[in-house]
Parts: sequence; structure tokens; C-alpha cells
Amino acid sequence: MKKVNRKTCFGMAVLTGILMLTGCGSGISGPSGNAQTATEQKTDTGKEQAENSISSEKLNLVTTTSQVTGGSTQLLQEAITAAAEGNEMFEFTHYDNSTLFKSSEEFQALMDHDVDIAFLPTSYLYDNGALWCDMYSMTYLFNSPRQIAEFFDPYSETGKAFSQKVYDEFHFWPITSFDLSTRNIWLAKDRDVKTPDDLKGVLCRVPNGASWVKMGQSIGVSATSLDSNEVYLGMQTGTIEAQENNMIVSYANALQEVTETIVLTGHQYNFNLVCVAGDVWDTLNDGQKEELTRIIVKAVRENDAVIQAKEAEIIKECEEKGIRIQTPDVEAFKTYARNFYLASEEAKDWDMDTYNEIISAGD
Repeated sequence: MKKVNRKTCFGMAVLTGILMLTGCGSGISGPSGNAQTATEQKTDTGKEQAENSISSEKLNLVTTTSQVTGGSTQLLQEAITAAAEGNEMFEFTHYDNSTLFKSSEEFQALMDHDVDIAFLPTSYLYDNGALWCDMYSMTYLFNSPRQIAEFFDPYSETGKAFSQKVYDEFHFWPITSFDLSTRNIWLAKDRDVKTPDDLKGVLCRVPNGASWVKMGQSIGVSATSLDSNEVYLGMQTGTIEAQENNMIVSYANALQEVTETIVLTGHQYNFNLVCVAGDVWDTLNDGQKEELTRIIVKAVRENDAVIQAKEAEIIKECEEKGIRIQTPDVEAFKTYARNFYLASEEAKDWDMDTYNEIISAGD
């Protein structure tokens, strides 16, 4: 994995700012300026005070996402900027569309503090050794976006316990979760789908990573990993027969153009975590931590409402354009998936008390 250090990120940000001044595209969605991490700014406040309009007491936090404009994480970046407007402690500079890091590099970038904030799925934790996180990546664990929000609420006991465990293991702090919209199956060619048996042998794209392949298998498809920028062509040429992803990202990537039917499996209410680099979190005092948490929670709540409304609009628009929308036997998919996961080797590392609490609360 190619590592980009903080000086490289800073250089890229300065170059981006120059391009913006000359009228060129930048990839930034948010305030322009120096993409400097909190730790660097704290140790170099004298120089920055002279060069920037940001006061020495205000930290400029850099966020990164690989999602294209219109993707759910990019929408959250915009909501964070809005939530922080007029704030005296923090300002944010956002990079989207893999401007700084590809999706496969975001986890390590946060670990190395090459970026201040990253938006990570729990599958990245599992793929990097936290076997207990496999549970949070499973299909049909949570029953609604609201249940997820309540579980990862930073003011709840479950949210605090989860964040502390991640911090102890990886040295970054997940503030809370946010909604990415619901994951479904998009088929290039129309076919009837009622149960997982109807998807047997269907070559379906899933994101890179062992946990994603496992997710695909849990709903009956023949799962294959493929970079997101190759999915459109793969669906168009028949290299793959289907893809599973959340509604917002699928639509933002124009996959409705190469899809004949969408199967509303609803196999995961997709969410990511807003994660702060440990070196940043450690430098904040209690008041700053509270204020950063307040900003993120406010942005997440507003963003989640937008995401859920946008998802309904996408389904309606796809149907109006002639894409067949199928509702399968969700209970059959749920039973198949839960049996698949519980029979796996990784399940022995799960906190079964937490699992049972989540399942019972959702069902």
C-alpha cells in the first residue's frame, strides 16, 4: 500500500489551492486553504497565524473520502461544513473523489495521521485484525437506520464502549455512525429473484476486502471484488452480472444506466463511522472534544434525514425510467444470511451478548 505522509498531503492541498485561484478544478468540497493536520498546526501556529486567516486557536481538520460528488459521504462533508459555520474552535477542509487517497488507503492514512478525519466502514477494522468487528459488517444485523444511530450514539453506553475499544486497538476515535443508505442488488439483466437460491451463480461485484466477499456470499451470489471505477463497464459488458451497494453511491455512479432490475433485498442499512486520528483526539481538551462531537452529531442527524429522503427519490426515479423494482422474500434472505454468519469461523470472536441484544431489539 502506497503511503502518503502529512507533508505530501499539505503539498497537495497548497497546489489545489493554487489551481482554485486560477480557475481549475480542485476536488475540494468545502473551504479552500491549507490542508494541515491539527498536530502540525498546533506546533507551527506562529507561521500559520501570519499566513492564514484562521486564528491560532482554531484547528483546521482535513477530511478525505474516495466517493464521487453526490455520494453519501461527500454529502456528509457538506453537512459538517454547514454545522461548523461560525464555530470558533474548528474549521474543515474536505477532499472527495479520491483526491488524497483511494478507498483502500483511507484506513492506513488515518492510522498514520496523514489525514485528520476519515469515514470508515467497520469492515476495515475487521480486515485489519479486529475479528470481533465482523459482526458489525454482517447482513441483517440492524433493523433500521435509527437502531444503528442509537447504538453508535456517542452519548450512549454502547457507543462509548465501541469507540473506546477501537481507540485501544487502533488509536483513532470513532465519534459516531452515519447513514449511507440501504444496500440492495442491482442486476444488469432482468431475472426473477425471490430467495437467495435465485441468485446462485450470479457473478456480483462487491467492494474490495474479505468481509465484503463474505457479505455477498451471505445473500447467495458469487461474489467478486472489483474497484468502484470498473463497475459501470463491468455491468455494461457483462464481465459482472450484478453489483451490490447502497442506493446513493450506486446512483451517483450512474449504474442505473446499465441496470435492468433492482432487487430490494435491504441486506444492510449501510453505515460508516466518522473517525478522528488518535494524534488529533489526544491533543484536544475536554471542551474541544465535546464541541467536535456536537458538530459531527448535528451534521450526521441532518445528513441522515437527507439520505433517507434521497433514497426514496432514487427508487421512484429508477422505476419511472423503466427499471424493474423487485421486493423479494426478505425473511428468507434474513434467515439464510444469519445462518451463514453464525456458522462461520469468525463468529467465535463475536460478543454474543451484544449480538443478541441487537437482534432482539430489531426484531
